[in-house]
Amino acid sequence: MTGPPRTSPTSKPPTESSKPNDVVDNFAEELKEAFDKRRMVCGITACLKYLQTCSTDVKACILPVKLYEDVTHHIYYTLIEAYCFQNEIPLHKVDLTNDSFSFLKKLPRRKVVDMILIKSSKK
Repeated sequence: MTGPPRTSPTSKPPTESSKPNDVVDNFAEELKEAFDKRRMVCGITACLKYLQTCSTDVKACILPVKLYEDVTHHIYYTLIEAYCFQNEIPLHKVDLTNDSFSFLKKLPRRKVVDMILIKSSKK
């Protein structure tokens, strides 16, 4: 049985680029690029329809980090997590209220951001 990898006492401290804010900012930039190039699907219903027809075209799935509003949302999110795991779709849980994601406010009000899919780039 192997344990977690050991780090030596002389190992370097985390670099600036590995700080959580940098990771969030980098992820937000990637999401903004997908937003600008119209490679995003928003809303749980639209995302589920897209997964049903084009699951191989999905680059990533984003679920908001928040308390589940009700049991139904909790069940949906649990099933979506399992689906993404089974189909090897990267799943990210993100705090979309972070200022880095303010560009999402440009979405029409009718678009609910309770789930986001990023489509693969067309080549």
